[in-house]
Amino acid sequence: MTKTQIDFNKEWKKTGWQQRKSCFALRPPFWALLLLLCFIPRSLVAWPAQAETVNPILIAHAGGGIDGHTYTNSLEALELAIKNGFKYIELDLIETLDGHIVAAHDWNMFHKMTGGSGGEPLTLHEFKQRKIHGKYTPLTYAEINDYFTRYNHLVLVTDKISNYELLLKEITVPQENLQVIMYEDEKYWEALSKGIKKPRLCLSTKEMRDSFLAGRMDVAMVTFPLSKDFPEARKELANQLNNGVSIFVPTSNDVDFIRNHIGTTVTGFFTDFVTLDQIFSQR
Repeated sequence: MTKTQIDFNKEWKKTGWQQRKSCFALRPPFWALLLLLCFIPRSLVAWPAQAETVNPILIAHAGGGIDGHTYTNSLEALELAIKNGFKYIELDLIETLDGHIVAAHDWNMFHKMTGGSGGEPLTLHEFKQRKIHGKYTPLTYAEINDYFTRYNHLVLVTDKISNYELLLKEITVPQENLQVIMYEDEKYWEALSKGIKKPRLCLSTKEMRDSFLAGRMDVAMVTFPLSKDFPEARKELANQLNNGVSIFVPTSNDVDFIRNHIGTTVTGFFTDFVTLDQIFSQR
C-alpha cells in the first residue's frame, strides 16, 4: 500500500461515522431523482442502445441488386454483395405460415416474383420450392445463419419482422452484428426490452423527423427516408452525426449523391448497385 493510500485510510477512519453519515444526508435530491426516474415514461429515458462506430457505410438493399433486379433477397444476391465487398447487408425478414423466418419483402411481392398470385403466406417447405424470377434461390433462416457464420464480419440489417422473440430464436447472428429497423417509437423500446442491442428507428413521419432534427429524440441509430425533408435538413443531420448518432438513408443508386453526403451528412446509404469502390474511386 502506498503512503498516499495509508494517509487516506487514516483520514477516513478519523472522520468517524457521524461525518460519513452527514455526507449521505446531504444528498436527498439525488435519491429523489432516482425514485422519480422509476415513474418517467420509458420513451423519455435513454436506454443502452448501441450506435454504429464505422463510418461511412453502404448497405446492400434487400440483399443487393443482381442482373438489374432489386428486392430479390436471394442467395445469389447475397453472394454477389459479399463478392462486391459489402459488409452490411439488409434482408427483409417475414414469417412463414408455419412460423419460420424467411427473406422476402412481403408475400405479395414474393408471389409476384415467383409466378404465384395473391398474398397468402407459404409454409417453409413451399417457400423453398419457389424460384425468384425463375432462377434465384430464396433464403430461409438456415441459409442466413450459414452465410453470416461463415462470413462472420458481416452485419445483418433487417426490418419488416416485429416478432423479436422468433427473430432471436431462429437468427443466430451475434447481437453485435444484428441491426433491426422499426417504424414506431413503441417498437423501438420494445426491441430494446427484448434484448435487441442495435435497434434503428425509421423516422417515417414528418413529425418524427422534425423531433429528431430538433434534438428531442435520444436514440442511437435512425433511418432517415430520402424525402423532400432531406435537402433542407443537411445541416441538422450533420450536427446529429457529429453528436454520435448513426444516420442511414434508403435508398439511392446515385454515385455522386452518395459521394457528396456519405460520412459527412449521414453515416451511410442503402443501395442496390453502388459499391464503396465506386464511391472512393474519385475522392
